[in-house]
Amino acid sequence: MTVEKVVYQSKKIKDENGLLKLVSRIVCIDCKIVNSDGESIVVPHHSKELVPLSIVVKGNAEVYKFINREDPYKNY
Repeated sequence: MTVEKVVYQSKKIKDENGLLKLVSRIVCIDCKIVNSDGESIVVPHHSKELVPLSIVVKGNAEVYKFINREDPYKNY
């Protein structure tokens, strides 16, 4: 799986002074995968579904801690 692109949503909001400002947020991350037929398809993922490789190589228990934002990943 590879990251194809990050999808953002932008909108204008009023700040505390009543001025309009543009803000953006991540909607999803489009990842390219190869299905069982050998075709490349793009599948959207929530950003919390993706786990850094440095954590994955530590094993399932570490991935579980990351996904559930347990120590040491509370502020990740």
